[in-house]
Amino acid sequence: MPTTTAPATTRGAPRGWLARAAGIEKKKTSPLGTNGTAVSGVNSAGQIVGYYFDGSTRIHGFLYSGGTYTTLDDPLGIRATFASGINDAGQIVGTYADGNGNEHGFLATLTPNPPPPAGTTADMILRHGADGQYEIYDIGNNAILAGYSLGQVGTDWQFVGLGGFNGADTTDMVLRSSSTGAFEVYDISNNNITSAGSLGSVGLNWQFGGFGDFSGDPGETDMILRNTANGALEVYDIVSNTLAGAASLGSVGLDWQVGGFAADPPTRLSSCRRWLVLGVAAEQ
Repeated sequence: MPTTTAPATTRGAPRGWLARAAGIEKKKTSPLGTNGTAVSGVNSAGQIVGYYFDGSTRIHGFLYSGGTYTTLDDPLGIRATFASGINDAGQIVGTYADGNGNEHGFLATLTPNPPPPAGTTADMILRHGADGQYEIYDIGNNAILAGYSLGQVGTDWQFVGLGGFNGADTTDMVLRSSSTGAFEVYDISNNNITSAGSLGSVGLNWQFGGFGDFSGDPGETDMILRNTANGALEVYDIVSNTLAGAASLGSVGLDWQVGGFAADPPTRLSSCRRWLVLGVAAEQ
């Protein structure tokens, strides 16, 4: 059922806002609402519900939770679905309009994805390029054991990679805005996005090189970026979802492309540093 994306920017369309009681936090919400978005309710966990008008002015409900949007369409809501409120248990109430225009109430309880089944040894995340939908697949014994939707993020946010950026999380995902250079991390645990946060912005002339443990801290995942103008390499230490520092690694000619990162020694991946491997670009 999840089929939404991050905020659209259609000028003149109404927008929904969340303003916390203390007046500290304010969040604009506009999923696929090319013709407008309205916020109807929020609970103490910061989960937001409301509805939006798509390009054909059809009305859909939505839930904003953990940094992603989920569309709420009642199967019988041929004409419209409105999400009106959400309580602290995550139960959502609203109304839908059937094919005859008659309105009916509904109560929805969205349950989280189940944890990976026994035998899972790796995860694979796929992204649907047209709308930014993400899915996670549990893999074990050379087979896909299960697959679930993670939600949707705006197509301006491009997939960067996976790593361990927040302690004991099973897999975390980093996305980058193709227009601003901003990085965001999405914490993923037991097949669910549990939270999202900003890592900060880096100029778009710095392109992603790879992830690895470059600081020598066991279990930590760091990031390397490369300057597209001069070949300079920088390492960014990431600790608890935060860019904790950056250091220059020097420059290598732009005719040398990043090929990958290898552990040293290769048999001790959990406690070793990594070496940068470069490959010369073939001339066309």
